[in-house]
Amino acid sequence: MKLKTYLLSALLLGGLTAAPAFAGGEEPHTDLEVGLAPGTNQLFIAGDEDLLAGLESIELFPGSGFFTGGFAEAEPGWEAVEVDEPGEIDAIDTSLAHQISLERVSFSAGFEMYEPPFSQVLTADGMSYQFIQEATESGFHNDLIYANFGNLGDTFSATFRLVDPSGTYGASEQFTLNFVNVPEPATAALLLMGAVAAVRRRR
Repeated sequence: MKLKTYLLSALLLGGLTAAPAFAGGEEPHTDLEVGLAPGTNQLFIAGDEDLLAGLESIELFPGSGFFTGGFAEAEPGWEAVEVDEPGEIDAIDTSLAHQISLERVSFSAGFEMYEPPFSQVLTADGMSYQFIQEATESGFHNDLIYANFGNLGDTFSATFRLVDPSGTYGASEQFTLNFVNVPEPATAALLLMGAVAAVRRRR
């Protein structure tokens, strides 16, 4: 089963909200790209610059089903840069027997990650999740669920690095992603309209 189809099942069963994953107005590309630092054999992560610089947070929305009482989101995904996709970082030769994995360096208390639909991964510092490469494709494109069972407005951070236990590629530098619990988009719109109405009444 394709990971995208598997994720769709997770969305239907788990009730994840289909909403933009990033804070801010303009919706950026919603995958993080796994490749190599230019001219090196070292793994490298690329994607939205503000997100990777810690200036922007991934929004987690109220969940239902398995995530009832919590917040969750399945974007951005993790995608291998392939030879036919030139970009800012070098491609990974996925014909090699690599074991490219996402390693947890540290998570904020209460922050969790899942492989769809509800299999928790990276449960302790130092643990790693090996990206799944499908037999019918030359690279990998995995979607993992970011979640917590905190409160509206809570913020979290997660620090990772990319590793390859096979030794084919060198480990990446550490990088940190930030997360924030937000209302459902419809609820947020109603709150905004209420705030605007309140301002008008005070004039």
